[in-house]
Amino acid sequence: MDAWNEREDLTVAIGEKDSFPDNSWLKLYDSLKEEIVKTNGALLLIQQKREARKSPQHTTLPACSTFNQNATYTQTPQLPRIPIPTFCGDLLKWSHFHYTFTSLIHDEPTLSNIEKFHYLIGALKGEAAAVISRFPVEGNSYELAWKRVVEHIRIRGSYLTC
Repeated sequence: MDAWNEREDLTVAIGEKDSFPDNSWLKLYDSLKEEIVKTNGALLLIQQKREARKSPQHTTLPACSTFNQNATYTQTPQLPRIPIPTFCGDLLKWSHFHYTFTSLIHDEPTLSNIEKFHYLIGALKGEAAAVISRFPVEGNSYELAWKRVVEHIRIRGSYLTC
């Protein structure tokens, strides 16, 4: 880019209007210059995108956060929420419920047992909910309640009504 501008400045400085033998060369010169400028801009955008992918995005949490206000946290993409399915005891739907609940709630290390228990209570309906209805709503109850639901479905082997 600088070479092109330098060449134009020199041409003007020495008083030459045009150092090309005819206008076709001048048109070629202008079109090549335009393409080089476009390509340079495109290459800069590609380079910026590559650098942005290499370095993780950081954000500082607002002052009302209970986290360390001076720390930076890596931002993850915002994906749509996966709904937790409900289960009323239909054995045809057990596999889907079991897999989804296990992967989203049961195996999630950031959830406490009391949180898991509340999710379980909210997900069970009808006779399936009755299986755990006598458990007190406390953290210690979650593991026992989850085992009770799994055992009940395995032993029962028939449909429960919703």
